[in-house]
Amino acid sequence: MTPAALDAWLDEVMTRISLEDADTVAVAGSPALGQQVIQRLAWRLEGPRVDLLVAPTIGDVAGPRVTMRMAADLPLLHLDEPYLTGPKRAIKRTLDIVIGSLLFLLFLPFMIVAMIGTKLSSRGPMFYMQERVGRGGQIITFPKFRTMYVGSDAQRDDIIGKPDEAILDRYKRDPRITPFGRVLRRWSIDEMPQVVNVIGGTMSLVGPRPVLVDEMALFGDADHRRHLTKPGLTGLWQVSGRKTVDWEERMRLDLDYVEHWSPALDLVIVAKTVKAVLVGDGAY
Repeated sequence: MTPAALDAWLDEVMTRISLEDADTVAVAGSPALGQQVIQRLAWRLEGPRVDLLVAPTIGDVAGPRVTMRMAADLPLLHLDEPYLTGPKRAIKRTLDIVIGSLLFLLFLPFMIVAMIGTKLSSRGPMFYMQERVGRGGQIITFPKFRTMYVGSDAQRDDIIGKPDEAILDRYKRDPRITPFGRVLRRWSIDEMPQVVNVIGGTMSLVGPRPVLVDEMALFGDADHRRHLTKPGLTGLWQVSGRKTVDWEERMRLDLDYVEHWSPALDLVIVAKTVKAVLVGDGAY
């Protein structure tokens, strides 16, 4: 099914649901209905709160959001919505406040050293304030310790450019980074001020890392689903190699996190983050 045909089919399904005031959609087996079609249909049905039942033979839909139900004497798979609302979201917010506050106290000595070192090592402010994309596509202020020479952000397109196979080498040789800034990046100290965002509520302890506003032009239709949740201080991208992970894989990891989020997954990512910071893979 072509993208245009898929969009037309989805529009027709949504129209029929509205006309019939349906609360459930059941999809039988068909060669034309693969995993991608079912996934796109599930996303369309999240807003109206319409249940989706599919035949077990359609695509690979196994996972924590799937339960077996009987309908018309047939075993059908019920796809639940991502666990991003209700009590579990309240639990996530509580963990953000409690753990975020503890991290702030833990990070404070390192941040004081970073502020002094940044001020003494190169001309310019201690902090670099950047606009990033937050939950729901809203723009948030993203603080970091300044690791580059003043004015370097205007040179990004010339030095880093668009994501491609050679972008990792350009990150490694980035001449805009100060010597002290490389130390901050190696140990991820430059990211520590973002714990204030976690406590304040514009970011979460764990989630997709916030992208630059300019990078939104690179998004496919499905990629915008990463903004269903708050961006994170750490995430699957952070524990999977950071800048060694290409753009497509980064988007896949972010979408996997949104689809399979749970408090247990957050705790696993936090534990792996400690190892990733100590090893330093992808920290440029």
